Formats: sequence, C-alpha cells, structure tokens
Amino acid sequence: MQKNAVDGVGGTIKRLVWMQVLSRKTIVKDANTYFKCAEAAPSKVKVIHIPTAAILSNQDVLEKRWEGCLSLPQTQSTHYIEAVDPYTVLSKKFADDILVTRFNF
Repeated sequence: MQKNAVDGVGGTIKRLVWMQVLSRKTIVKDANTYFKCAEAAPSKVKVIHIPTAAILSNQDVLEKRWEGCLSLPQTQSTHYIEAVDPYTVLSKKFADDILVTRFNF
C-alpha cells in the first residue's frame, strides 16, 4: 500500500476547497464552512463533519483506544508500507526502493 493513496484523499479535498477559495466562490472561516465547501465539491470522497462536542464527549474512549498504539519511525518520509501479517509491516521510502525496513509490533 502506498501512503500517497491515503494522503491523496485529504489532499484532493484540500485542493478542491482551496480552488473554491481562490476563485472567490467561498470563504472558509471555520471547520463548518470548510466541511460545507468540501461536501459540495465535485468528488467521490465522502466527507463527514464531527462536531467538537462529539469528540469531547468521547474523549476518554478515544484516548484509551490510542494508548497502546505504536508509531512507525520516520512516517513522514515513508511512502510505501506493506502489511506482512497482522503484527508486521515492511516499510520503504518509495515503492521501488531496495532498502526495506521490517517492523514487528
């Protein structure tokens, strides 16, 4: 799996919203106006808005869920990740790179 596939979804939405702002068709003042613009953008991406109150009311559950998560070192410079099994991934800077790093969780 290439990281850019996931990044591309967010990047696509950001680009579509930014184009609306540059063409002066919308003004983004907050998360809600950003959401409305993104939702109306011509894309197959389903955009959802989660209000701050919903996040705060579930904060304890969300924090517990993330407590045991481990991060991959140098994630920002990694563009290719392949799952070997549920507890192992292979990581490369680029898909065709010969240097492979194995991470076991």
